[in-house]
Amino acid sequence: MKEKLFNLWLALRYDWVKQSEKIFRGELVYWAFEFKDYAPLHIVDKEFYNNNDVWFSKEMIGCDAVNNLVIKCVKNPKERTSWQGTRFVNWESGCIQTDPLINYGVWEVRAKVPKGWPAIWLLREKHINSDGIETITPEVDIMEVILGKFQHTIHYKPTKERYSTDGNNNRIPYDNEFHVFTVDLRKDGYDFYIDRKLTARFRNGKDSVSDARCYLVINNAVNKHYEPTESTELVIDYITVRKNEFTTLDINSKPWKK
Repeated sequence: MKEKLFNLWLALRYDWVKQSEKIFRGELVYWAFEFKDYAPLHIVDKEFYNNNDVWFSKEMIGCDAVNNLVIKCVKNPKERTSWQGTRFVNWESGCIQTDPLINYGVWEVRAKVPKGWPAIWLLREKHINSDGIETITPEVDIMEVILGKFQHTIHYKPTKERYSTDGNNNRIPYDNEFHVFTVDLRKDGYDFYIDRKLTARFRNGKDSVSDARCYLVINNAVNKHYEPTESTELVIDYITVRKNEFTTLDINSKPWKK
C-alpha cells in the first residue's frame, strides 16, 4: 500500500521531485544513434504479433532526414504467410531488438511516440526461474501508451497459470513530443523516469528481478482496444545503456545460465 500511494503521489506531482543525476552517469556499455544502417539493432521481419493484430515487416523501418530511426504502423489489410502460418492481418508495423546487453543497469531511450499501442520494453535471456520454468521474463515495460497516457509495467514470475503484474495505473499524460524514457534496473526492483524525473518505483521482491541479461524491444503496435485512426510513426533519437552499482553481467559476458 505504501508503494502504491508513493506512485500515486509521483503521478500527481512527479515534476516536483528533485533527482540525483548519478544514475545517468554510469559507465556506458551501449550507445545507438544516427541509425543510417541500423547496425546496432535487429529488425523483426515477417512475424505476427499480439494474436494476429499486427504483421511486423522490415519495410516499416526507416530513417528520417536527421537519421532518427522511424517505425511506421499502417493499415494494410491482407493475407500474410510466415513460419507461424497464414493469416489475415489489418495492420503492418515494425519492431527492433538489441542483443542481450546487461543484467542490471540504466536503459534510456529518447523517442517521440504516437497514439495506438507503441511500447519500449525489456526481456531477459532464457533462464530458469525459481519455479523451475524456462522463461524470458521479467518483462519490463519502460513505456507503453495505454488509453492515451504513458504507463510503466512489470510482468514477472510466470507460472503455469498466470503472470504476476504490477503497473503504474496513475498514468502520466501523453503528448506527441520527444521524451526521454528511462528505467534503472536494480537488484531490489525498478525505478522509472520520464524526462529524468522519477515517475514510478516498484519493489516486488526477488521473483520480480533476474540475474539474466536484458535485451531491448521497441515496437509500434496496435490491438483491438488501441487502434489509431490513421497511420502513425514512432521516432527514436537514441538508445543508451549504462552500468549501475548492481551490474555483474554485460555485453561481453557469456550467456547467463542457472
